[in-house]
Amino acid sequence: MSHQQSADIQMLGMLRTIRKKHGLPSVVRIDIPSCGFAASVLARELGLSLDLIEAVLVNHQGCRLDHCIMPGDNVVFVPKEVSGHHAMPYGAASSV
Repeated sequence: MSHQQSADIQMLGMLRTIRKKHGLPSVVRIDIPSCGFAASVLARELGLSLDLIEAVLVNHQGCRLDHCIMPGDNVVFVPKEVSGHHAMPYGAASSV
Protein backbone atom coordinates (compact mmCIF):
# COMPACT_ATOMS: atom_id res chain seq x y z
CA MET A 1 0.00 0.00 0.00
CA SER A 2 1.48 3.36 -1.01
CA HIS A 3 1.35 6.41 1.22
CA GLN A 4 0.17 9.69 -0.24
CA GLN A 5 2.94 12.25 0.23
CA SER A 6 1.28 15.35 -1.16
CA ALA A 7 -1.51 17.79 -0.36
CA ASP A 8 -3.78 19.69 -2.73
CA ILE A 9 -3.64 23.44 -2.16
CA GLN A 10 -5.98 26.13 -3.52
CA MET A 11 -5.77 29.91 -3.17
CA LEU A 12 -8.90 32.05 -3.47
CA GLY A 13 -9.67 35.70 -4.22
CA MET A 14 -6.77 38.12 -4.13
CA LEU A 15 -4.35 35.32 -3.19
CA ARG A 16 -5.24 33.69 -6.50
CA THR A 17 -4.81 37.01 -8.31
CA ILE A 18 -1.38 37.60 -6.78
CA ARG A 19 -0.21 34.13 -7.81
CA LYS A 20 -1.56 34.59 -11.36
CA LYS A 21 0.23 37.97 -11.68
CA HIS A 22 3.49 36.16 -10.95
CA GLY A 23 2.70 33.46 -13.50
CA LEU A 24 2.02 30.88 -10.80
CA PRO A 25 -0.96 28.54 -10.54
CA SER A 26 -3.61 29.08 -7.88
CA VAL A 27 -4.15 25.34 -7.46
CA VAL A 28 -1.11 23.19 -6.72
CA ARG A 29 -0.12 19.80 -5.35
CA ILE A 30 2.74 20.08 -2.85
CA ASP A 31 4.90 17.30 -1.43
CA ILE A 32 4.40 17.11 2.33
CA PRO A 33 6.74 15.26 4.72
CA SER A 34 5.09 12.44 6.66
CA CYS A 35 5.42 14.50 9.87
CA GLY A 36 3.60 17.42 8.19
CA PHE A 37 4.19 21.13 8.78
CA ALA A 38 2.23 24.22 9.79
CA ALA A 39 -0.12 25.95 7.36
CA SER A 40 1.88 29.14 7.94
CA VAL A 41 5.03 27.40 6.64
CA LEU A 42 3.11 26.21 3.59
CA ALA A 43 1.77 29.72 2.96
CA ARG A 44 5.28 31.18 3.08
CA GLU A 45 6.58 28.48 0.72
CA LEU A 46 3.83 29.50 -1.72
CA GLY A 47 4.85 33.16 -1.43
CA LEU A 48 1.65 34.17 0.38
CA SER A 49 1.71 36.99 2.90
CA LEU A 50 0.25 35.81 6.21
CA ASP A 51 -1.27 39.29 6.64
CA LEU A 52 -3.52 38.61 3.63
CA ILE A 53 -4.91 35.31 4.91
CA GLU A 54 -8.26 35.37 6.70
CA ALA A 55 -8.76 31.62 7.08
CA VAL A 56 -7.34 28.24 6.22
CA LEU A 57 -9.68 25.39 5.37
CA VAL A 58 -8.19 21.94 5.83
CA ASN A 59 -10.44 19.15 4.61
CA HIS A 60 -13.38 21.61 4.73
CA GLN A 61 -12.72 22.58 8.38
CA GLY A 62 -11.67 26.05 9.50
CA CYS A 63 -8.17 25.97 11.02
CA ARG A 64 -5.54 28.31 12.37
CA LEU A 65 -2.26 28.99 10.64
CA ASP A 66 -0.45 26.79 13.16
CA HIS A 67 -2.51 23.74 12.10
CA CYS A 68 -0.31 20.89 10.89
CA ILE A 69 -0.87 20.07 7.21
CA MET A 70 -0.47 16.34 6.53
CA PRO A 71 -0.09 14.30 3.35
CA GLY A 72 -3.48 13.79 1.73
CA ASP A 73 -4.99 17.03 3.08
CA ASN A 74 -7.00 19.41 0.94
CA VAL A 75 -6.08 22.98 1.87
CA VAL A 76 -7.75 26.25 0.86
CA PHE A 77 -6.27 29.64 1.74
CA VAL A 78 -9.05 32.23 2.06
CA PRO A 79 -7.95 35.87 1.77
CA LYS A 80 -9.04 38.88 3.72
CA GLU A 81 -11.37 40.69 1.34
CA VAL A 82 -12.72 44.20 1.28
CA SER A 83 -16.08 43.00 -0.10
CA GLY A 84 -19.07 41.83 1.93
CA HIS A 85 -17.86 38.23 1.91
CA HIS A 86 -16.28 37.28 5.18
CA ALA A 87 -14.51 34.07 6.14
CA MET A 88 -15.44 33.99 9.82
CA PRO A 89 -17.83 31.02 9.35
CA TYR A 90 -14.70 29.07 8.35
CA GLY A 91 -12.77 30.08 11.45
CA ALA A 92 -10.17 32.82 11.62
CA ALA A 93 -6.65 31.91 10.60
CA SER A 94 -5.00 34.35 12.98
CA SER A 95 -3.82 33.71 16.53
CA VAL A 96 -0.63 31.89 15.62
